[in-house]
Amino acid sequence: MKDEVLENTEFEWSFPQLRFEKVAKLFDNELHPSNLLDIGCGNGTVTEKIREVLKLDMVDGVDLLADRVEAPSWLRLLKINVEKEKLPYPDDYFEAIHCGEVLEHLYDTDYLLEEIHRVLSPTGVCVLSTPNLASWVNRLILMGGFQPYSVPVSLRYEEAGECGWASTQGHRGHFRVFT
Repeated sequence: MKDEVLENTEFEWSFPQLRFEKVAKLFDNELHPSNLLDIGCGNGTVTEKIREVLKLDMVDGVDLLADRVEAPSWLRLLKINVEKEKLPYPDDYFEAIHCGEVLEHLYDTDYLLEEIHRVLSPTGVCVLSTPNLASWVNRLILMGGFQPYSVPVSLRYEEAGECGWASTQGHRGHFRVFT
């Protein structure tokens, strides 16, 4: 069923500007890593901005849909199912890891978190982001009796339960929610 959803969904690789600014700020705290892994990097749009902040020539990226995008020359992109496959890197290898808006799409979040821990150096930094179920927008939507943002109720009817002014559309495949 999950693979069917992936096959029948058209993906748009976007990232809200405010969220990127927060990610960039976290990476920009005097961090001078020699390498970066971006998990769930898509076509590298966000990866490129992080690469610029970190002043890196080449970066590594993994994505389930890597075979559907054209990677820029500075991105070593591999197709990996981060929920089932081991990351193809040695232990303690990366000094910086970004995992943005990925965990909510996984059934087995622990597997990916264990892999991140394995490949992140002891002095490395991992910036992980996911939609917040307890955000003020979601709280207002719940008070109105509607389905919170990023928590779809149906795989077939993505807009079911939404309130109209804060659409859940585009968030198909969210299986976990976090606060």
